[in-house]
Amino acid sequence: GEVSKVDPKRKSMADLSAEAAEKDPAFVAWAALRAGQAGETPEPIVLVVTVEISPERIGSFLEAMKIDAEGSRTEPGCLRFDVLACDEPNKFIFYEVGIF
Repeated sequence: GEVSKVDPKRKSMADLSAEAAEKDPAFVAWAALRAGQAGETPEPIVLVVTVEISPERIGSFLEAMKIDAEGSRTEPGCLRFDVLACDEPNKFIFYEVGIF
């Protein structure tokens, strides 16, 4: 299959992170720990995210997540990165463990 091109108008992860930090103070603490700025020896962090994908976009989502998962697994500190399918056909879970 063909991989979809990234829309240049889409927000970057840095932009999305900044927006999330403004909305949720807990995100700031998580981001600081992930960045190793908490002043302590970092413990492994487990991040679990559930997403719901429009049925017509599942194919392109899975292609993009394959690339993203392969890249994430090569990042320093990444111990595990999985994309799991839920019982509901259009829901998926990202499971990431790492020392960031």
